[in-house]
Amino acid sequence: MKRSLRGTTKLWGRLCGTAAVALLAMVGSVSQAAIITLADEAYPSPATVFTTDPHVGVVANRGLTTTRELRQSFKNPATIDVRKIVVSFDVNNNTSGLRLRIVEVDDVYASTFTAGNLIHTIDLPALSYSNSTQRTGITLSGSDVFTLPRRDAGTTGYALIISQIDQTVSNTGVWHHSNEAGALDEYLGGRYYTEAAGAQGNGHRDYGLAIAAPEPASLGLVLLAVCGVALVRRSRRSD
Repeated sequence: MKRSLRGTTKLWGRLCGTAAVALLAMVGSVSQAAIITLADEAYPSPATVFTTDPHVGVVANRGLTTTRELRQSFKNPATIDVRKIVVSFDVNNNTSGLRLRIVEVDDVYASTFTAGNLIHTIDLPALSYSNSTQRTGITLSGSDVFTLPRRDAGTTGYALIISQIDQTVSNTGVWHHSNEAGALDEYLGGRYYTEAAGAQGNGHRDYGLAIAAPEPASLGLVLLAVCGVALVRRSRRSD
């Protein structure tokens, strides 16, 4: 019986050791990685900032082409280190390169968009991301992770601006937004703005945007902890 338990304990030890090596390799690769994009990535849950999933209801879109800038204002209820951004952006031509900027705004409900201080810029070079049908996910790691302070007092907040790096390219893609009829507003913390001098779109329209700070190693750490408890218990039984 003891031999059997000891054999099982050794097997658990080997499995946990393998898990530890895999976890360290994963953490190392993540810390050295640049910006990773994924076509049609699901919205992260939980997300500190989440405007709406426009595809749940009536959906429409606004095209991104040449010099256009599309914008969504939002409030941030907590200071976070941003590691994940998912936008309802449908890429149909990845040769232009995409530029995402987060800026401060004094009034997330302003009738005309006015950008404040630049917080962070994410550049996705041409051909570094794939075509998609509904969403584009962006994972940040290492030095690309940035802090987004809490900003939700009064009308203050932020805005995400999407534009092209190469502004000679046409028909790069579209940013899907909600388009429910009437006064229904799916996201109360901001507004959608078109490219025309930063004009505010209808109040019931919002682009899909999620911002989160997931810890990529958390699940692996839990696994290692479970392995450790199991090894201790089995070791005691074998004594």
